[in-house]
Order: sequence, then structure tokens, then C-alpha cells
Amino acid sequence: MLRRAIGSVVFLLGVLMLFLSVYGYSQTAGMAALAENGGDAMAWEQHWRTATLTYAALGALVAVGGTLILFGFMKGALVAAAAVATGAVLPWIAQAANYSRFGFESPNAVESILLVGMAAFLCILFLHREKFSS
Repeated sequence: MLRRAIGSVVFLLGVLMLFLSVYGYSQTAGMAALAENGGDAMAWEQHWRTATLTYAALGALVAVGGTLILFGFMKGALVAAAAVATGAVLPWIAQAANYSRFGFESPNAVESILLVGMAAFLCILFLHREKFSS
């Protein structure tokens, strides 16, 4: 029962992440005009689209991981954990590589800590999969 509840929550979080990313991508043109006053709108759009597509893919992976957990394949926890951990470290990697130019690309310590905590929870879930196999 707990496995199904956790799988459902992970799936719903992945779908929400995917939906918000796709919605953000679809609103790119309107947001670019408002986002950076007098800045390079083309570069902003390119960075925004890259970010939203990346997080859409990660959201899809989280949803797949949640579905796998829901149906009893506990390796889904590792799929979701890898996607969440990737989302936690990507802003830091982008900043270290001098790719980050805009505010939405800047790493946030609180966000990263929460995402690493979620990834750790999912890894622990996988390690104790015998308890959740029913």
C-alpha cells in the first residue's frame, strides 16, 4: 500500500513538472518580451527553451520512475532519483561552465538541498525495496 502511495506521488510530481515545463515552453514568446528589459531577447529565448525542455525531459523521467514504482518495479526509484538529482546539480554545472546568463538559470541552494533530499529518499526506498514489494 505504501509503495503504491509513494509511486502515485512520484508519478504526479513528474507529470506536474512535465506539464509546467511544457507550459513554460509554450509561453516563451510572451515571456521574453517581459523578462529582460532591453537585454538580448533571442539569447533569453534560447536559454529559456533549453531549460524548459531539459526540465520537461526530467519530469518525464520522474513520471516513468513513479509508474515503475507504482507497478512494483522498484528500479523506478533509481530512475526518479537520477532525474531529481540531475535537476539539483544542473544549475550548478551551468554556472560553473559559465552558461548561466539569466536569473532563472542561477542555482538556488534551498532548491538543490530539497531535490537532493528527495533523491536520497528515493535511493533509500530502493535500498529497502523488500519492505515495499507487496
